[in-house]
Amino acid sequence: MRPVLGRATGHIGWVRTGDVRGKTTMNKTQGARLVPTPYHTAVLALLAAKGHLNMVVVGANDGRINDPIYDLIRLVVKDRVSLTLIEPNRHLHPILRENYSFLPTVKVLGEAIGPPGQATLYAVKQSAWPDCQPAYATNWPLYRAPTGVTSGNRAFVEAWLRRHYRGPGSPADQIEAWTLPFQPLDAALKDHGANPHPDILQIDAEGEDDTVIYHALTDAAPP
Repeated sequence: MRPVLGRATGHIGWVRTGDVRGKTTMNKTQGARLVPTPYHTAVLALLAAKGHLNMVVVGANDGRINDPIYDLIRLVVKDRVSLTLIEPNRHLHPILRENYSFLPTVKVLGEAIGPPGQATLYAVKQSAWPDCQPAYATNWPLYRAPTGVTSGNRAFVEAWLRRHYRGPGSPADQIEAWTLPFQPLDAALKDHGANPHPDILQIDAEGEDDTVIYHALTDAAPP
C-alpha cells in the first residue's frame, strides 16, 4: 500500500501500490504516455479544490522511473505544485535535479525522516553499479537498481548484493555507509526553507514507511 495523505479531506487515504504502478507507463523516455490512476484522480481532485499543491516525496530515488507522480506533474500539474524531494542517497541528487529541471523551484533534500538524532545509511558503492544489474532492471539507467536498495539495514543491502552482484570481490565489500541527520518531517522542511505543511506526502522508504508516517503526523504539520 502507498499512502496518499490529504489535509483537504481530513483523513488519510490509501491507494494500493498495484493501482499506482500497474496502470502507469514506466518512464523509460521523456515521452511516456500518462495513464490515469486512482492516485492521479485523488491528486487532481485536491488540486481542483486548492488551486496549488505543496507536495513532499520521501524516498524519491531518481524521481522518474516507476514514480507514480512524475508524469502527472510533468504533463498536467506543472507549476501548480511546490515540490520537495527527500532522498538520502546523495548520488541521486544531480539526477533528481536534472529530471525535474522543468520545475525550477523544486527542492532536493538529503535528509532522513525519523526521530531526532543521527543514523547510518548503507548503499551500494557507485563503482559496483555496472556489476549489479538484475533482470528486472532491463533498460533502466545504470544507477537505478543499485540505488533503489539504500537502507538503514546493512543486512538488507548485503542480501540484495548477494543475489545480484556479479563483479570481482565480495558483495559485502561493495557497501558504503554514511551518517545522516534524522529529523521529523516538519523540522527537516523548515530547516531547508520548505513549506512545512504538505498537502500530499508520497513515501517509498524501503520498509521504513511506517517510521516516516509516524514522524510526519505531528501536530505542527499534519499532511
